[in-house]
Amino acid sequence: MSRKPIVRQLPDLDSLFEGFHGFREEENKRSLLEERLRHAIHALRREESRPFYAMREVADFFGVSLKTVAMVFRRLQQDGLLTIMRGSQTRIEGKQKRSRHNIKGVVGIPVPLASFIIGNHPRGFYIQLEEHFRQRGYVADFIFYRADEASHSSLTERLLRHGLDILFWLCPTRTMSDVMLTVQDSGVRVVSVSNRSRHSMPHQYRLDLDCGTREAAAGWKAAGIREILVVSPARSRDTRQMHEPVPAFEAVSIRAHPFHCEPGEFFERAAALVPRADTGFVFVEHEQYEILCNHDWRSMEAFFRQHRCLLTQGPVYHSAFTGRRVEIDTIDYPMEIMAERIPADIAQEKVPAQENPHFFRTRWLPAMNLGEVLREL
Repeated sequence: MSRKPIVRQLPDLDSLFEGFHGFREEENKRSLLEERLRHAIHALRREESRPFYAMREVADFFGVSLKTVAMVFRRLQQDGLLTIMRGSQTRIEGKQKRSRHNIKGVVGIPVPLASFIIGNHPRGFYIQLEEHFRQRGYVADFIFYRADEASHSSLTERLLRHGLDILFWLCPTRTMSDVMLTVQDSGVRVVSVSNRSRHSMPHQYRLDLDCGTREAAAGWKAAGIREILVVSPARSRDTRQMHEPVPAFEAVSIRAHPFHCEPGEFFERAAALVPRADTGFVFVEHEQYEILCNHDWRSMEAFFRQHRCLLTQGPVYHSAFTGRRVEIDTIDYPMEIMAERIPADIAQEKVPAQENPHFFRTRWLPAMNLGEVLREL
């Protein structure tokens, strides 16, 4: 089947470059060719895009190699003047350049910088989220912020400067409520996931942390656990975390005791503990138990082997554990399900009402091997 001819409404190269009789041998042909074609494109450019001369046609007229023309065309494409397509379908971009794709909207996604350092979930979640938004015709615009920006108007101003259609926020802290409300009042649709039962900002989605904890409590009760030590930092940035697992364990008559400590203090106190089959340790803050593993991974490996441990904010990664058998219990977060469901709901206009949010449920994963945990970075 013959190729459909391309209709070009351009003057002949002879008339466009009237008086051209070839480059001199000592001249830089690539540079001069680029200069001449650049001037010609500006003269020929219209509001809409239009077909340009074929590479071979340009090479024959100017007496240069096809490789030289291809290099010049690529430079002009990088500058937004040409679009190189298959065959000879190179086009001059219009003055009002339009995207070749129909974009439904720009989704702003605030990302705390700490999520690149602490934890395993957020990075993979954001990668999958961007892919699912792209598949549905949305552009994911990631806006990174520091923890100390929470109370500053600068974050709100930064978000609004991105020209967002939708703002999606994963588990914003309470201090971000004012930022979200201000952005919403500016006409941007706000969609968010909350991991708290009480929050001043309504959310369309809830991450049910209690579901996995209740499963763990029931499993530990059946295994003969009678009491737990709730391990948390002496100075936590979120004091509510240390209390969240307690009701689930107390509901099955497992006594809970606080175990506040700093990294160095933890190892001193842990060394004095006698392993007991009826006692378990519940670690409530990912940042703390990751710091402990980095501080002394050998001692933490021994501790995990000697005691029944639950890591409530997902498994911890440490390169020293890779290939080893280090078992712990953990809570699994449905990040893949969330990354697929939320863009689909937004695209199909099926985002739940704030008064009746959709619940994503966590689950208990017993005897998970830390030696098999991977991290993207």
